Amino acid sequence: MQHTQIELDQALETNLEIYTTEGNVNRPAIFIIPGGGYNQFMNKDTEKVALSFLTKGFQAIVVHYPIGEHKSYQEAKDTTVQAVEYVINHAAELNIDADKMGMIGFSAGGQIAAEYSTLADNALKFVILGYPVLGTAIDTNMGIQSEDIWELVTPMTTPTFIFGSINDTVTPYDKNILPYTSALFANHVSFELHEFSSGKHGISLANEYVADENGGEVYPEFAQWFSLALTWANGFLK
Repeated sequence: MQHTQIELDQALETNLEIYTTEGNVNRPAIFIIPGGGYNQFMNKDTEKVALSFLTKGFQAIVVHYPIGEHKSYQEAKDTTVQAVEYVINHAAELNIDADKMGMIGFSAGGQIAAEYSTLADNALKFVILGYPVLGTAIDTNMGIQSEDIWELVTPMTTPTFIFGSINDTVTPYDKNILPYTSALFANHVSFELHEFSSGKHGISLANEYVADENGGEVYPEFAQWFSLALTWANGFLK
C-alpha cells in the first residue's frame, strides 16, 4: 500500500489523502468525504473507511475540505471538484481507472457528495450517502450556509445509495432523507435506500474496526451497509 498526501490549498488547509495499491491493472477509485459538522474529521470517517475500501479492490481518496476557522460550504464544494480533477489528471500514476469512480460522503460530507452528484458533468458512476445532511435545517448548528440538495436533482444525477438509521435525530428520515429520495424518484434516478432499525447518527462502518470511536459499541445490522453498498456499486462498474 502507498499513502500520499497532496496539498490543494495551503491557506484553506485542504488536501487529499490518497491510499493506493500497486499493480499492473488500474483499479476503480472512491472519493471519501468525511463528516464532522465542518469542525473536525475523525479516523472512522477517513483512514479506516479508506482502508476498508482498499481491501475490496478500490483505490481510495480522502478529501479534506475546509473546516474549523476555514469552514465554508461553497469552498467544500470547490474542493471536491478540485479533488476529482486532480485524480483524473493523475489517474495513470495512481493506478486508477478514471471511468470507474465513485464517491461516499458521511453526514455533512454526504451533503457535499450529493451536491457533486447532481452536477451534469460529474465524473462518478455511483455515490453512497451515509446518514447525509441534505438540507439547510442544521446550517446554524454547523456554522455554514448550504442549500436543499433535493432541489438540485435532475435526471442526470448519479445513481445513489443511501443508508442511515430510523433512530437518527440529527438527519431524520422524514425531514431529510425522504425529500431527497422523492426527488430522485421523480427524476427517474436509480437509487437504493436502507434505513436500519438499529444504530444512530455518525457511527461510520459501525463494526469492531471503529468501535473504539463509537463508545465501544458495535451495530451488526447497521454495519451491513458496507457489503450492501459494495454489491450495489459494483453493478455500475461493469
